[in-house]
Amino acid sequence: MRRRVRALFVNFFSLFLANGLTLFVNVFVALVIPKAFSASAYSFFQLENLFCTYIWIISLGWHEGILLKYGGKRRDEIDSGLIAFQVVMLGLYMVVVSTLLFLPIGGALGDADRRFVLLISFTSVSIEAVIYSLTYVLRATNRIRASSILMGLDRIVYMMMVVGLIIFRVTSFHWLLQVDILSKVVMLIVCLVVCRDFVFVRLPSLRVGFSEAVSLISMGINITLANFAGGLVNGVARLAIESRWGLLIFGKVSLTLSISNAVTRFLSVFSVALFPALRQVGADRLPVIYRPMRALLTVALLCCFVAYAPIKAVLVWWLPNYADGLRYLALLFPVSLFDLRVLVLVNTYLKVVRKERIILLSNGVIVALSVVLSGVSVFVLNSLDVAVFSLVVLSVLRCALAESFLPRYLQVHVLADTLFEVGLTVVFIVSAWVLPSGGWAVYLGALVVYLVARRKRIQADFHVAAEIVRKPKA
Repeated sequence: MRRRVRALFVNFFSLFLANGLTLFVNVFVALVIPKAFSASAYSFFQLENLFCTYIWIISLGWHEGILLKYGGKRRDEIDSGLIAFQVVMLGLYMVVVSTLLFLPIGGALGDADRRFVLLISFTSVSIEAVIYSLTYVLRATNRIRASSILMGLDRIVYMMMVVGLIIFRVTSFHWLLQVDILSKVVMLIVCLVVCRDFVFVRLPSLRVGFSEAVSLISMGINITLANFAGGLVNGVARLAIESRWGLLIFGKVSLTLSISNAVTRFLSVFSVALFPALRQVGADRLPVIYRPMRALLTVALLCCFVAYAPIKAVLVWWLPNYADGLRYLALLFPVSLFDLRVLVLVNTYLKVVRKERIILLSNGVIVALSVVLSGVSVFVLNSLDVAVFSLVVLSVLRCALAESFLPRYLQVHVLADTLFEVGLTVVFIVSAWVLPSGGWAVYLGALVVYLVARRKRIQADFHVAAEIVRKPKA
């Protein structure tokens, strides 16, 4: 048990190093593109990201099924021919379905620029689906470092191409989106080479291959639907904002979301190492690991909120044209705390106990609430502030709802912890919004009170974490 958990922490450290560069690239993209390109170009860039979120639904969870079925298995336990069949057929399927969908939808769009964005979105998702199917095999067999390096390569190549555009003063959003496709093509070629032992092999019969495909889709469809619903939580509000206030306001709000999500995307990769490791842990040990991991993640993020004031000051100085959108960082900064807990811990644990339908159910409920809150705040109250604030409310409810299912399967009770964290989050939002210059001091005081009040519980969780990773005696 201890060896497995220690290996898990080693994988976490490897992921931290490998994805540190990816975080740098994501921050670069979030800060340099809006600086170097026009607000209109950046808004189209964000629109493409939003389209991709919705288009992923057509994958049917095919690639997710690979990770769910083979997660925790050894390399020699996986049939390479079956994997190769899935990769080939998934690629063909994505191309055909994307083409059939783009023709009518693109034809219905009167704006040529939006039609181009839609084309790029379909192309991007089709390529990424094949890439993920390959990297998920690496993740399933616990080749975490190789998977992380490959995923970071895409962003590195993309950053180099964006730098090239800036050097040659190419400011068209068309090129900005096209170099993203080029970087993914490079990534696909590298993945095929690295995973050649899974790809360039003899394929099974069509009957066996399609039977496996049906099995994988039946496993992964709930995860894809849940991810789709999760994307809709923010997506509904963003579409409502774009519809009501136009593309430029949409781009400015999306910038703030991108910045607040940068750390979320970086830390969420830890679930990559967590899932296959937990699949090998006995069910009776799962709750023992959950509490200390939750405590470590939560305390670290709550402490990071202290850095909000200097981060905002630097961003306003660097991107003065987006200052009116960056003020919403006070509302969206705490979203990372609750989204990360869902992505890294709650969803991963529910996948381990094969309760993917609960993820779908909780996300579906929050999407319904998102539609209501977005409709009221945007079209009834006509308030952008309320629309953005609703994203915080939805994030908290999503986390609380998903975590409320854990006691049924893991005997984990964290209601008291959640109430303390929500209270501290409210203090942060109110102090940062009402007292832009001195709010950090108010929050710092509240954080100290929280740490003192919960010190025994936090110390106990940290002690358990230390015991888990300690080397066994010789």
